[in-house]
Amino acid sequence: MLWPWQKKPVSPQDYIADRQRDLPPIYYKADGGQQLFAGLTLRLPPDVRKLYESGVIAGGEVGEMAAEARMKELDGGKYAIEFFSGLMRLFYSCSRIIGARSTVHTRPPTKDASGTLVEPPDSVVKPSVTDADSAQLMAMLFRGYQRTGIAGVQEFPIHAEQMRIADMFAREAEIFIIAHESGHAWKRASRKPISIDPGTNEEIVADALAGTWFLEHLANPAPGLSPRMMYAGSEMALRIFSSMERIGIKFCGTHPPAGKRLEAFRALARKLCPSEADYMSLSTIAMASDQLWDHVEAILMAQNGEVAAVELTPDWLESTLIVLVQETLSATMTLGSAVEEAQSIIKDASEPVAVEATRRVRGFFAAQPAAAAILENLLSSTSKGT
Repeated sequence: MLWPWQKKPVSPQDYIADRQRDLPPIYYKADGGQQLFAGLTLRLPPDVRKLYESGVIAGGEVGEMAAEARMKELDGGKYAIEFFSGLMRLFYSCSRIIGARSTVHTRPPTKDASGTLVEPPDSVVKPSVTDADSAQLMAMLFRGYQRTGIAGVQEFPIHAEQMRIADMFAREAEIFIIAHESGHAWKRASRKPISIDPGTNEEIVADALAGTWFLEHLANPAPGLSPRMMYAGSEMALRIFSSMERIGIKFCGTHPPAGKRLEAFRALARKLCPSEADYMSLSTIAMASDQLWDHVEAILMAQNGEVAAVELTPDWLESTLIVLVQETLSATMTLGSAVEEAQSIIKDASEPVAVEATRRVRGFFAAQPAAAAILENLLSSTSKGT
């Protein structure tokens, strides 16, 4: 018999294995989530990666249906990260709605006999659900979770290309959350000073560490990594937590409001980007869903008897116009399609928002004559902001 102080400390790997025996993984059945954690380690700086390689940190999927992830400190300065299946399910359910509302160009435009770029037949996958329906579906998802504690699975049509987008969003959101929990573990294990105000909330610090590690790939991303998708998945995770708070779901006492976390995360990204133009370029995918999340939160607040107004913001309009110009310039979208899209979004903006967004986008493309010419074509189709 061994006395308690003679027992060998449980390793993170053994802890996760025990948890998975009791609660088998639902989504990563083959490897318990190791593929997901391997995707994270590609993005980590060497000193953090070493903690995984040396066994100080280990993690995996645990078949709990609560929408949570947690870091557990073990004896001997080791750390286990549990990613619950319920949070994966919630992420996939949300990302499926985001994917279904996306327009996807499966093939680039081609030139007709006159040399004009035209969309090839059946090359554009239209949204499977409208923006209004997307917001309602998302709000129903959160209300269902509030009632049952389990994210529901909603049935609606979705194209394979839209599903591919959904999978990317969900995976990036998962990896951000694991990086966040890794930030907690690294901070305790390394005890290194960090260049963040020591009075900052621990959760915001962990977000900042994860964001800093990810955004180190801005200038020279590793093969297969897209900083835009990494950032978009990170924002999606924070927007999901914000929506959960809108329906009264409380997180542990160390967590500040998710809206504060999102605000701090965006401020960090702006700070780490070399310029405002670089930030706008980084955030284009995330911004494409921003209005959806605002509408979701407004619906949830209205159901609680609160008043919430959703307005287009200069950031969102600027980001959307940049994407339209860039896709037209790269010939992944025809000018006609871009003009139609620009008319659709600008008509819903207030005059001050349209003027400010137009000013910013003109500045963004000031040194790019070809892009600037496309922008003026888009703006000439509307009377606002020009």
